[in-house]
Amino acid sequence: MMLMHKVRAAIRARFFSPDITLRQQGRIANASHQSMMRLNKRCDELMMDYPTIESLSDSELISMLYPSLIKPIRNKRQPDIDEILLERTKPRKKRKSNTMFFLEYVAQDPETALSRTQFFRTVRKALRRSKITMRQLHVAGEVIYVRLCGNQSLLF
Repeated sequence: MMLMHKVRAAIRARFFSPDITLRQQGRIANASHQSMMRLNKRCDELMMDYPTIESLSDSELISMLYPSLIKPIRNKRQPDIDEILLERTKPRKKRKSNTMFFLEYVAQDPETALSRTQFFRTVRKALRRSKITMRQLHVAGEVIYVRLCGNQSLLF
């Protein structure tokens, strides 16, 4: 999609100089000839003329020329990420699995539930953002952490 000022410049180039080539229209509008071809084709399909286009606001023009950019309204509810994150902080084998969370989520209202794949994708993205870490609080000098690597036969 082109920027709005380029779209308007391309439309002006098309309607004020209809006898020039697509490449020349593209040079005037500072756009590629492929973009000019697509824009001209959309204007022809919609049977739009210059006064109509100029009377439209930017958002109306975008919605007419690029209908695929308008996101469909979804009635799917999002999972309770806070509950899942709270459960994930519990030790292993004492917490619910993500599959159990999904089954509970679907049981609440199957009509508005996300699909299994979308549910797991949403949970995975939230877990990546949260960065669950284990904090070890101790007084300095009270505890020593030793990490061994390499040949351990050299240790005394």
